[in-house]
Amino acid sequence: AVPAARGGRGGVRGEWRGGVIAKLTEAGDAGAGKEVEMAEIDKMLASEDFLDRIKGINCVRDVADKDTALEKLLQAIKDPNPSVRYSAVAQLGLVGSVNPPLTLAA
Repeated sequence: AVPAARGGRGGVRGEWRGGVIAKLTEAGDAGAGKEVEMAEIDKMLASEDFLDRIKGINCVRDVADKDTALEKLLQAIKDPNPSVRYSAVAQLGLVGSVNPPLTLAA
């Protein structure tokens, strides 16, 4: 039997991409129906792993204090990773109405 070729969407690159997609799916589900402590969110946002920071951003949207959520998102839009910045900007639509002038100034 001949082993399957490692090309196309498979191979190392495909495995890496699959792992990232799985972690992002977990990140998207992180805050769903769960109360996450602000200290835990701060820890995620300060992580060196950009996927942890995205997970933290996804949890921020569920924070009851929208002023605090807005503050965290405004900090995250300055992140060096473009995926983290994108996630933060996407979440601003949910909490940015708390303070429109501050949101637009960012």
